[in-house]
Amino acid sequence: MSNLKLPSMTYDSLAEKLAGASERTIAYKTKAIQYNVDDLSIGVTHHDHLIAIVHPSGVQLVHAGWNSVTTSARMNRVLCDNLPGTEYRVGIRQGILSLIHHYEVRPLSRTHRETFLNY
Repeated sequence: MSNLKLPSMTYDSLAEKLAGASERTIAYKTKAIQYNVDDLSIGVTHHDHLIAIVHPSGVQLVHAGWNSVTTSARMNRVLCDNLPGTEYRVGIRQGILSLIHHYEVRPLSRTHRETFLNY
């Protein structure tokens, strides 16, 4: 699968792709996994590293230590598909994966999770 043609990563489309399986490949080296059965959350991994957790009500972005354009693209797709109209984007600034809100740039630390809720 091409990195340029990422599938939809909305909660509903990821849940449909999983359809009872514990994991499914959704793009090159990218998988949807059952993350937490209790709260129905779905994990998105890239090269077997968790990069996002998608909940029915929002998204958590997880920096897995990969400051790559590909990781950024996948995180952006998860964020924008689940929170249409969000003003946030994930990008790389000075070599570091960062959460960008217009003029504010906040580096994502390796252990930090950004949570976005869809209300």
